[in-house]
Amino acid sequence: MKYYCVSRHAGAIDWLLSAGIRVDEILPHLDISIIKKGDIVIGTLPVQLAEQVCSRGGRYFALTINIPQELRGQELTPERMNRYGACITEFKIQRVTPEDPLCRSSPPQATENE
Repeated sequence: MKYYCVSRHAGAIDWLLSAGIRVDEILPHLDISIIKKGDIVIGTLPVQLAEQVCSRGGRYFALTINIPQELRGQELTPERMNRYGACITEFKIQRVTPEDPLCRSSPPQATENE
């Protein structure tokens, strides 16, 4: 079992480490193929990637923080992250619809009536 931190933000990485949270590897982007059953992934991932972590038997912990709009996009120190309530929360994400008809890799084909 490995603990992955997926983040490009130095402040978030520093916050995790200063909080004593185990991190075996820090990744700027997640290659889902490395995730094995029991692995822990901590970060802020798109929902479809977090779902893939869960479907491969991994556990997904979102790094959440309630920052004011004017601070979005700025690097935050661990102290500021604490001030705005940074925490990690485990989510179990499961795809409900096997194939979403609205999500297509190519446009739908026209019918004779169109």
